[in-house]
Amino acid sequence: MKKFYLYIILLLPIVLLLSSCTYKKSTSSNQSNNSNAEQIKMTKFSAPKEIIYYNNGQKTVINKEDEKFNGMVSATEKMIEGIKDQYGSTFPIGDLKNKGKLLEYDYSEKQVLEYTTSKGTKRTITYTKLYFDVNKGDSISNLMAFEGEGYGPVGPLGSNDELLKLLNK
Repeated sequence: MKKFYLYIILLLPIVLLLSSCTYKKSTSSNQSNNSNAEQIKMTKFSAPKEIIYYNNGQKTVINKEDEKFNGMVSATEKMIEGIKDQYGSTFPIGDLKNKGKLLEYDYSEKQVLEYTTSKGTKRTITYTKLYFDVNKGDSISNLMAFEGEGYGPVGPLGSNDELLKLLNK
């Protein structure tokens, strides 16, 4: 009988130790899931350091102090909500800067944007610059190109009418 109580006394701390290890493991797993959730929230479109508008070779810098800036960021956020995939077309940034209308969003640090493809696959792009062709009717005006890691260009984008209104103020 004494042996029985001795075994119980010895087993009790071991069981408690094992159960507390399992609890810690499950808690750290929940923290990891919360961290991933926060990470996904942080991949939302963020405001650039400045926006550069190229209009047939003329360059205009729009910074955070400019009254158009916040409206342009909001309009762009709405435009990119519909991104569903990568496109194989080329995006002639140099030509658009000199002979067209192009918006360049310039960031001082790398940014991350996550989107879900039309097939349900999550994709991520890392960028320091974003480019938007704002020539009405161009075949690529519904795409966004970028400088960074990933592939490009991506789209389709929503209407750029709101951006054009702000640019023409």
